[in-house]
Amino acid sequence: MTEEQFKEALAELAELPAAELTMTDTLAAAGIDSIGIFEFLMKLEDVVGDHEIEVNHDVRSLQDLYDAVLEGTNLEGTDLEGAGLENMDGAAG
Repeated sequence: MTEEQFKEALAELAELPAAELTMTDTLAAAGIDSIGIFEFLMKLEDVVGDHEIEVNHDVRSLQDLYDAVLEGTNLEGTDLEGAGLENMDGAAG
């Protein structure tokens, strides 16, 4: 999963478009709350299968969440274009 794919997927739940998101943004500044994180992780699980992604109080920025996703999955360097992450609508589905 590239940073761009991550931001595109996360933008569906954020208050900012992907083009305005930076990896140093806090989740709060991007408008992503704990429910948004949960929805994102559920959609990710739907696309790539069940993984152990640890998100705790230390995850404050987009970079922190991205790192947690990469650490909990085997997606580093994986191109997920067309995998369905870009359509987060109905993620709880």
